[in-house]
Amino acid sequence: MKKLSLLFLILLIATVLRFWGISRVPPGPFGDELDVGYHAYSILKTGKDYYGQFLPTYIHSLAEWRAPLFIYSAVPFIGLFGLNEIGVRAPAIFFGVLSIFLLYLLIIEIFQNRKLALLSALFLTICPWHLHYSRAAFEVTLLLSLFLGGALFFLKGIKKPALLLFSVILLALTPYAYSTANLFLPLLLLSLFLIFKKEIFKVDKKWLAISFITAFIILLPFVVNLVSGQATHRFSQISIFADEKLIDEINIKRNQGASLERIFHNKATAYGKVFTTNYLTALAPQFLFLSGDPNPRQGVRSMGELYLIFLPLLLIGIWASLKDIGKKSSQLVMAWLLLSPIPSALTQGGSSHATRLFLMLPPLMILIALGCLSLLQIKNKLLKTTGVFLVLIFLLVEATFYFHQYDVHYSKESWQWWQYGYKEAMIYIGQHQGEYDQVFLNNTYEPSLVRFLFWTKYPPAQFHQNFKGDLAQENIVAGFDGFKLDKFYFGTLNKEGGLDKILTPKTLYLVSQVKEVPGDWDWRQSPPPGIRVLLTTTDPYNQLLFYLVTGK
Repeated sequence: MKKLSLLFLILLIATVLRFWGISRVPPGPFGDELDVGYHAYSILKTGKDYYGQFLPTYIHSLAEWRAPLFIYSAVPFIGLFGLNEIGVRAPAIFFGVLSIFLLYLLIIEIFQNRKLALLSALFLTICPWHLHYSRAAFEVTLLLSLFLGGALFFLKGIKKPALLLFSVILLALTPYAYSTANLFLPLLLLSLFLIFKKEIFKVDKKWLAISFITAFIILLPFVVNLVSGQATHRFSQISIFADEKLIDEINIKRNQGASLERIFHNKATAYGKVFTTNYLTALAPQFLFLSGDPNPRQGVRSMGELYLIFLPLLLIGIWASLKDIGKKSSQLVMAWLLLSPIPSALTQGGSSHATRLFLMLPPLMILIALGCLSLLQIKNKLLKTTGVFLVLIFLLVEATFYFHQYDVHYSKESWQWWQYGYKEAMIYIGQHQGEYDQVFLNNTYEPSLVRFLFWTKYPPAQFHQNFKGDLAQENIVAGFDGFKLDKFYFGTLNKEGGLDKILTPKTLYLVSQVKEVPGDWDWRQSPPPGIRVLLTTTDPYNQLLFYLVTGK
């Protein structure tokens, strides 16, 4: 009962840490979150994504094809909380807390050690990497839960074959969650087979057959999308094999030498070097404990993905695991750790991409908890007390620094990467659109269509009917290049255009300070002749971002 109370307390802390201030930090939401939200809103209202596809197995967004499962999971949350920051981020909060619970259950199943399970759950609860991703609409939170659940039911299923079906369902759904699963899933399945092949061969053939048939049915649409290229669209753009600079470098070096240069400079050696560098960098202290992901949207840059105090605990945990490598539990943890960086290592910039490396978290948390447990088991009382005291002090200091940095400074330092600044202007447009015959929105600072759709809650059925594409047309209105949706125009003024030619008292225009206002001219103080400023938005430093203007 005491340990169940501790688990409940951990999950409660996890929920509070992930839900607190969710509308304020991170700033935004950024484009992918808005895209998730409006797709989910469209499915909720019409059963179709915003391109009008009925319950698609892969979803077509404005810029790319997306795995659909996280979007579908967002539908009930959008229905409950509305089309806003909470609604679109609530799925990640839910899956973030769920993954902590599933990690606890997985460790109980494989190690039969509740202390280890509680420590792992606690460390994942306060881990900056996991916490950061559980507070925004990142698909990998769902992916992690599916893999943890799939592994858990696999271990249960080799003892009680009926439960194997749940493992198959969860694991077969992973490619529909995030593209990393396309490569990690077969690697994990191979590892499970090699480690537990004796147990697998003892399973009733009936349940194995049912599992294979179920997996085939679930994965069939994915295979179709794989063949069509929809499921590989993103990977084809970001893989190391699509890096044209790498090919150019090979050709340049070949031309600098004799014919034997092909032996030293070829695709195999070049790709192998990039892959190896990416792989080793993902496991290096620089990424994990010192600097983290360089993209400000994917982490707090002033520290690593994990607390620095976790480093000695991780090393101790690895040593403890290697000593017991004959046990299946240690084999599974080490296999998961060594295989999880592979999908990211095959992509450009994958060496320190926290999103693509997110599946590293379970084995890292287990090994860190193993290190902590080893520390608690030291027989020398003075040495144990000193070690535990130092770990607690450093963990408290680092966690305090992280939460201060995240709460006080992060939004101000990262707002540009979260594409902050549209909310108030778009809400105003939605509330006052009936007062205007035409509404123009600058589309060059950031693509403004999905921001307009999300914050105005534009009716999805109406969007399906009226949207004809987002390719810009010259002079779609005299002096303005862009595309149209009803009376809303998205684009920018051209050389022949000017606000004086477009604006009337029945026209509204969203002006970008950066793209459309010369220098540091402040229209709040001195607007151009004939223009009335209705609303302005600023960044966290009170620098101007947008004006909503109309004609006098």
